[in-house]
Parts: sequence; structure tokens; C-alpha cells
Amino acid sequence: MALAAALGLAGEGFESEHWPLPAIDPRKVALIGIRQLDDGERRLLRETGVRVFSMSEIDRMGVERSVRE
Repeated sequence: MALAAALGLAGEGFESEHWPLPAIDPRKVALIGIRQLDDGERRLLRETGVRVFSMSEIDRMGVERSVRE
């Protein structure tokens, strides 16, 4: 929920004149070490451009390469 709020996706209850939303650019966000996402989360992350590195990808690529990307 904290990430959704920072991305401006958590609804009007999180909007404030003191905290403009979105606070971060989704193209500069990466989730590393994800084990499980539901269909809605997967769709939203894909639509917003958030990069997701699953544990399977980390096993294949290694942590260092994932972080560099």
C-alpha cells in the first residue's frame, strides 16, 4: 500500500497539498525478490512500468545484475 500511495494509485484518501502525488516515477521503481503477485498486482505493475524481478529471475541472473538493471 505504501508503494501504491507513493505512485499516486492508492486513492483520494492519500492525496494532500503537502505531499504531491505521484511522489515517485514508476519507471524508476524496481521490486526485487518478489515471490508471489496476484493477477491484479501483476497487471497494475505492468501497466505502470514498475520493473519486477522475481526470485526465479534472481536465481537465474544473480542479485548483482538485477540490482544494476
